Amino acid sequence: MRSSTTRIRSTARPRWAAPSCSIRTPSSRVAHSTSGHEERGVGEAIVNGTIFPQTLKPIAFDQVDVAAALNHRRDRWWTSIGAAATWIHFDNALLTDGTVALQDFRDGTIAAVPIRVGYVVAPFTSVFVQGTPNRRDFNVNEFDSNGFHVVGGVLLEPGQGRRVRGEAYAGYMRQDYNGATFLPVSSWTFATSMAFLLTDRLTLTLQGRRDAKETAVTCLTFNVFIGCGSSLIESWGGARFDYLLLPNLVVGVGATYFVDEINDIVNGTKVDRYTRPLFSLRYFPYPWLTLGFDYRHVDFNSDRVGVLSYNRNVYMLSANAKF
Repeated sequence: MRSSTTRIRSTARPRWAAPSCSIRTPSSRVAHSTSGHEERGVGEAIVNGTIFPQTLKPIAFDQVDVAAALNHRRDRWWTSIGAAATWIHFDNALLTDGTVALQDFRDGTIAAVPIRVGYVVAPFTSVFVQGTPNRRDFNVNEFDSNGFHVVGGVLLEPGQGRRVRGEAYAGYMRQDYNGATFLPVSSWTFATSMAFLLTDRLTLTLQGRRDAKETAVTCLTFNVFIGCGSSLIESWGGARFDYLLLPNLVVGVGATYFVDEINDIVNGTKVDRYTRPLFSLRYFPYPWLTLGFDYRHVDFNSDRVGVLSYNRNVYMLSANAKF
């Protein structure tokens, strides 16, 4: 979910499916906890152009993701039934004029139940169909919604000698919202996450997806109230190259392109677009610790009235530990 001051996208991204794993394992489980700050440099950080003040600093958030799946295979046929949930909490935003924008309306739970049936067409290669009902619950009930995806795709599993792995699918999505100002979403959807081992040191990763979400960017005040907000379709795609420069150092370059279609019941559909080329370094001093540096250049434009186009540079440091 997004607010009129910053967007949930960036660092806080719900994990929508049960863990993607080999269909040869009977079950799988994933749990992940994140505490961080939203990235600067996205469109809503400027808050409708010059009409409102900006956030003084990135908004802090806490996020917990859990997912599990049960897998069964018989001859070439296999099934997978999963469940995934994301809990998100945001701190309030301090604005440049000294006021505070409440963010508790963004706190909530996102849950999905992917059900997949597949058929092995070649070693480590399957085609599948999948249905995924979902529920999005937030502190302001108008932003709540129910929906589903129905898709078909291909799964490429890791294995000895395999130089391509990942999955891709496409199909139909539907999302219905509680709020009177939210238009329902009925559109196509897709998702892909594919890794290509071009050489022993060089990897190409292609990722992207299209989802129905919600936004408060059309609300006229910072502190969101009942009776505002709009549905949103977020589409993005990106590519990056990662090169193993040293046994514990990876250099990456790439770019991502975002399109946000805001379904405003009053003013019709508005579209935000931005590109984000990047350069990154990943250093692994220990097997359980990853240190990172990211440089991203953001080029943003919108057809919403009063929203200024801009470009800016974003620098980020990160540390990730596994226990």
